[in-house]
Amino acid sequence: MLEAEGAETLRCPLVAIKDTPDPRPVQDWLGRFPFDDLVLYTGEGLRRLHGFARRFDIEAGFLDGLRGARKITRGPKPERALRELGLKSEVRAETPTTEGLIATLSALELRG
Repeated sequence: MLEAEGAETLRCPLVAIKDTPDPRPVQDWLGRFPFDDLVLYTGEGLRRLHGFARRFDIEAGFLDGLRGARKITRGPKPERALRELGLKSEVRAETPTTEGLIATLSALELRG
């Protein structure tokens, strides 16, 4: 927006998202699919899990597990990431915040 008004900007990214240096815990976690419920806070997290599933050559099982799980999203970014995989959530947070997610989860039957 500043550049559109004629300002000269200097970009300085302060955050870089990187994969874990030890992929074994991710592989172990992915090996536990399918889950009954899966709560997605971020689209980036889902994309990274999908990337790991590809690298571990378990993408088909990962996608099947996603299809079978009740997908619960905190906001629009994980919803968008699900759409990229041809999926959608079954439950969305009342408001796209952690508090909204907690309120939504509080109304669900989660026993068992």
